[in-house]
Amino acid sequence: MAECEARELPLFVLLPRRPRWNGRVEPLQRQAARMRLQAARWLLLMNEDGRMPRNPFRPGFGAMPPHLAGRGEVQDDLRAGVDAIADGDSAPPNNFAILAPRGTGKTALLGWLEQELAGRGGLSCIRLEGADLGSAEELMRATLGPSASATLREEISSQRSIGKWAELPRIAGAEESRGERGRIEREIPPLSPFEWRRRFCEKLGGVAGEPSNPLVMLADEAHTADLQAMRQLFVAIQQAQNRNLPVLLVIAGTPDLRDRLGDAGTTFWNRLGPDGDIQLRPLRDEDAARAILKPMRSSPLKCEVAPEALADALEDAQGHPYFLQTWGYLLFKDAAAHPPSDGRIGTDAVERVRAKADQSRKALYADRYMEIQKLRLTAACEAFCRAMLASIPPGAGDRLMRLEEGAARRAVREAFAESPDDALAEGALTSFRHLGLAVLDMDGLWHPGIPSFIRYSAERAKKELAQESRA
Repeated sequence: MAECEARELPLFVLLPRRPRWNGRVEPLQRQAARMRLQAARWLLLMNEDGRMPRNPFRPGFGAMPPHLAGRGEVQDDLRAGVDAIADGDSAPPNNFAILAPRGTGKTALLGWLEQELAGRGGLSCIRLEGADLGSAEELMRATLGPSASATLREEISSQRSIGKWAELPRIAGAEESRGERGRIEREIPPLSPFEWRRRFCEKLGGVAGEPSNPLVMLADEAHTADLQAMRQLFVAIQQAQNRNLPVLLVIAGTPDLRDRLGDAGTTFWNRLGPDGDIQLRPLRDEDAARAILKPMRSSPLKCEVAPEALADALEDAQGHPYFLQTWGYLLFKDAAAHPPSDGRIGTDAVERVRAKADQSRKALYADRYMEIQKLRLTAACEAFCRAMLASIPPGAGDRLMRLEEGAARRAVREAFAESPDDALAEGALTSFRHLGLAVLDMDGLWHPGIPSFIRYSAERAKKELAQESRA
């Protein structure tokens, strides 16, 4: 109703007149005055075409949140790593590996670091995505440019005679052939790994003895990388650092990254150092609250969130950055459509958007559970989740799920009734880490990636197994 008033009434009608209440005005009149003032404020903030200001929250994997909450210690460690190569520290710097389930903020953290490097100056940055690590050839292209690609194609007019071949510049080792429509294609042999590493170090070392800018390489989605490509990248970084060349490598991937890369990065993992092995966890309540409150307060709407409404949103999000951004986005959008009379978003707004928040969460869980089904791990998933839920102390909350590694392996191994094999159980647990169902810490304890995902998967798997038994 307040929104309708803001669109239909002149602005001077909406602005409250000089108060003459003297303590005798009924509370409803005061509330109406506040609502008129709030509606006027919303009208002033609206764009000319009637749209509200841009929503500051960005629920999407990899999107930079308006406030990167709860990662201050990690940010300090990354800054220290950059400072080591920027200051010309003679000791080889520590590299970094950021491990976390999808949607927990790995890509956002790399985006923040990339912005930091751009703002400092005097530093170079190469950001590699999953596609850049799909093969050694793609890695060469991404690090040295198109000149290192395996194939160079030069189109020649079909009208040119065969005798013109001699006038084309020759490339050592190239094979010439005439393709479709008279096009001449010249295939260049791909660089050998040795040659690529040599050129990489030469480029990093600079020309004529003048060193180039220190280089920070960011490799995102490393769990999708080709094993040979990652092996070449690790060897090149190691050689450069052994020569005291200013280069730092930061890779990010799902918690099973070490397993997926196999022995490609044995030396890399040993060179991480005490601060280099970064495992992101769900945000603590105070950090999760700041992830919603700070952008809301600094937005054009300058909204507050009532404590009880904030508590409801935090309980549902369970510290997961993606879900926190979803809640912030929905609450901001609702505040634009239903301006709160006192500028505080209350539980009524939470109830209006709860269905959409549930839908967003279940859509994400359904996609991940579908991967479990494709891997034929329904029984193993049900056994694992059941064991996780049984580990909750009486009267405690879901966040206190803790399962010992041995208990998890036994529960999963028993799920493979036909062939209780340790290798099958180990493969299932690796897949659960990859999907973010749970993570394994250094002490051999499993923790839920998202507690509500454990419950969702347990219920889905139980229903599926019951249907199979009836059939």
